[in-house]
Amino acid sequence: MKTEEKTITVVDFETASNAFFSACAIGIVVLKDREIIDKQYYLIQPPDNFYEKENISIHGITPEQTINAEAFPAIWQKIKHLFNNTYVAAHNANFDMSVLKATLNYYDIEQPSFFYMNTISVSSYCIPSGEQIGKSLADRCAYYNIPLLDHHNALCDAEAAAQLIIYQLEHSRYKTFTSFVHCCVTLHDYDEIKLKKSNSNFKHKNINVNE
Repeated sequence: MKTEEKTITVVDFETASNAFFSACAIGIVVLKDREIIDKQYYLIQPPDNFYEKENISIHGITPEQTINAEAFPAIWQKIKHLFNNTYVAAHNANFDMSVLKATLNYYDIEQPSFFYMNTISVSSYCIPSGEQIGKSLADRCAYYNIPLLDHHNALCDAEAAAQLIIYQLEHSRYKTFTSFVHCCVTLHDYDEIKLKKSNSNFKHKNINVNE
């Protein structure tokens, strides 16, 4: 009996401030059998719809764009199933996993449990030993000639990271990504991600959305 290939949920967050709980956009791309089977993009209203100029200058999202957007608890209800029975991936994954953990913690939402991979590591598979290639998403996409047309748009970045994964598999000797993962990819436990503090001008406190 053939074992069903696991999906891979590739995510990218943008944040409104230096606070890890300030997610203002998420892009999600789901892979299965080397194919993209789903794409989702959401603007998210961060706490108090507060932004810092430095973050706006990176991704271009403004308070005006998220003033009527749903807060993360509502978004999470739509996407949380994509973090079950799957691998999760992100480029510079520690950042995105820290945003997810901090945002869920801010709203007192139960944390998921999964294993994730960093596409910095995954995309190193086809780089010859000793070749010095930058680790940024832009550097890796340029190396593999993968389009990155709207860098720091969360969906664009998630799709680019997904294409990095597809490229490695297509240029490996492994027939499935599951076998490729078992032999060539370091998996990390999301449970081990620690809540991180960050410098931000936003004065906050943990809240209970059910109050």
